[in-house]
Amino acid sequence: MKNINEIRKSFPILKNKIQLSSCSQSAMHIDVKRAIDEYVENWAYQGMNWGKWMEECEQARSNFAKMINADPNEVAIVSSVSHAISSIATSLNPTSGKNKVRITDFDFPTVGHVWLSHSDKFEVEFLEQSQVTGDSINTLDNKTLLVSTSHVNFYNGHKQDLRKIAEKVIRIMPFCS
Repeated sequence: MKNINEIRKSFPILKNKIQLSSCSQSAMHIDVKRAIDEYVENWAYQGMNWGKWMEECEQARSNFAKMINADPNEVAIVSSVSHAISSIATSLNPTSGKNKVRITDFDFPTVGHVWLSHSDKFEVEFLEQSQVTGDSINTLDNKTLLVSTSHVNFYNGHKQDLRKIAEKVIRIMPFCS
C-alpha cells in the first residue's frame, strides 16, 4: 500500500491547500484531469465520439460491479447523488402497509431533501448515526420500505461498516434478502 504522502502527490491542489471536506467536485486526482483533458482533446479535434465514451462508461460500470460483487446490470450510472435518490424516490410505489423510509441525519443534505419532498407518499424518519450502527436499528418494523445510509460520511469522513448494517436490516426486514 502506498504511503499517504505518495497518495497526496496525485492531488495537485494538496500542495497548497488543505482539503477538509469532499463532495462531487472535490480535490482532483491527476488521472481524472488526464481523462478530462483526453475527452476535451478528442472532442475538439475528432468530434463527439459517443460510442467511445459510452464504452468507457460501460467499462467503469463493469469494474464497479465487480468491486461490489454485483452484476453490471445492477449498477446505474447517474450524474449525482441527487439524481440517484430522486430516481429511487419517484420509482417506488409504497402501500399503506409499507411506506416508511429511514435515512440518516448525517448523509449529504440532498438525500433528506429529496425524501422530504415526497412526504405525501412516504413516512420519512431520520436516524442518528448511533441508531444506524447501534441497537436502535431494531426499531425498524414491517412498515419499513427502505433504509438508506452512506458508506462514508461526507462531512467528517466517518466510515460505516455497511456489511454489519445490512446484516441487521436483513434480520429485521427478512423480506429484503
